[in-house]
Amino acid sequence: MQAPEMNVAIVGPAFFGYLRRLADMLTSRGIPARFYDEFPSNQILTKITLRYSSLAVRQRATRAYHEQITDNIIQSGATHVLFGTIEMFPHHCIRRLRDSGIVMARYAWDSCANKPYAKTLDPFMRGVASFDPDDCQREGYRYVPLFSSLPTDLSNTAPDTDFFYCATFHSNRPMVIAKVIDACERQKWRLKLMLFFHSRKLWYARFALHPSVWHLGKLFSSTPFTLNEIAVATARARVVVDIHHNGQSGLTMRTFEALSLGTVILTTNPMALVGLPQPLHERVVLLDPMNTSASLAQALARPRGPLAPEWQYYLSADRFLDQIIALLLGTEDVVETRDAPTFETSGTTP
Repeated sequence: MQAPEMNVAIVGPAFFGYLRRLADMLTSRGIPARFYDEFPSNQILTKITLRYSSLAVRQRATRAYHEQITDNIIQSGATHVLFGTIEMFPHHCIRRLRDSGIVMARYAWDSCANKPYAKTLDPFMRGVASFDPDDCQREGYRYVPLFSSLPTDLSNTAPDTDFFYCATFHSNRPMVIAKVIDACERQKWRLKLMLFFHSRKLWYARFALHPSVWHLGKLFSSTPFTLNEIAVATARARVVVDIHHNGQSGLTMRTFEALSLGTVILTTNPMALVGLPQPLHERVVLLDPMNTSASLAQALARPRGPLAPEWQYYLSADRFLDQIIALLLGTEDVVETRDAPTFETSGTTP
């Protein structure tokens, strides 16, 4: 299929390179795309200062930077702008883009509850999509689930680990993982952890009032893991543990990565089955933090292995790109899973 005539700018945070890779994937399809980081610097001190300042302070501190981004987008000949989970990009820059004839859309990689400022951009958008089913129902957003960018050729790897957990080590995750570690030690299950947090000092400060998890501070890395490291560890696991972020119902990237590589998902997300087609439900077990050992045992008993091609498409970046292009163009959003029935994943768009 011929690529539509578009020139796309993507604006949002540079977390784990996801949005930058999205720009690369669009470009590989013949749609020129460039990523612009919403943050002027990804140095930890700068990010902490901006994240914990008031909106007015953040916007004053970044005004010149955001105006330069706006100039660059207009001068680049961009026809469309996709905003990610915006935290401070100002309205006056949005209006300049609109007045220049650029079509804008927004994809929410976090919930309205966790990133309330992003919702204020909605009146300027052609369409808004979200990974969060609850927000889609409340706000009328299109439901566009996330995807896996990991290579599926690892799906035939023989597992040598019972449980694998990889995530940024924030919110309630240390409390849940402490229970998982305890259960695995008692049952002699093999557990692999790949934990990340930006700063060890900041982590201890955040959990100063939770001494029960202080012993976990030695387990995480302040250096991000590579996609290849995550892919290999995921493929070698029977079960991947997923602990969703408080305040959101959307399925994480880890869910799609794990399912695409044939593993079973053990998740704390009560909306997990709502966000997946029914044929994938047998690969998903809900984690009950009050009965962790039983949940782990249940997940370990589920069958794992490669998925049929139509479900690989549903989990893939190709499906996600199809939906994002439809969002930018304002066309109907229907996911075709090749030989399987179609999945309606769109709601009404503001």
